[in-house]
Amino acid sequence: MALLDSKKIAELQQRISELEGQVTQLTTEKAEFVAANGVLEARFKADEITIANLTTENGTLKADLETVRTELQAEKDGKETAISSEVTSRLAAAGVDPIKRDPKTTATAEKLTLAEFNKLSPAEQLAYCKAGRTLID
Repeated sequence: MALLDSKKIAELQQRISELEGQVTQLTTEKAEFVAANGVLEARFKADEITIANLTTENGTLKADLETVRTELQAEKDGKETAISSEVTSRLAAAGVDPIKRDPKTTATAEKLTLAEFNKLSPAEQLAYCKAGRTLID
C-alpha cells in the first residue's frame, strides 16, 4: 500500500504543479486585462470630453451662423429698400409714373420659383407680373 500511496502522492504533486502553473498564468492574464481595461477607460473618458467639447462648439457655431444669417438678411433688406427708393426717385426724375399696385394683393401674393414661372403661358406670366407678384429662388 505504501507503493500505491507514493504513486498517488506523485500524481497529486504533479496535478498541484499543473494547477499552480495555471494559477500563475491566469494571474498574469488578469493583470494584462486590468491594464488594458485601464487604458480603454482612459481613452473612453478622453472621448467623452472630446464629444462634450465638440457638442459645445457645434452649438456655438450654429448660434454664430444664425447671427450671420440675421445680419445678412437685415443688410439685404436695407439694400433692397435703398435700391427701391433710388429706382423710385430716378423714375420720378425721368417723369415716369410709379406702378400702381393693390396693397392687399402684394402683401399676400403667391410667390413662384423661376421654374414654375417659366411653365406659365405668356399671358399668365404677364398677369402675374402686373399683379406685383415676385419670384423666389
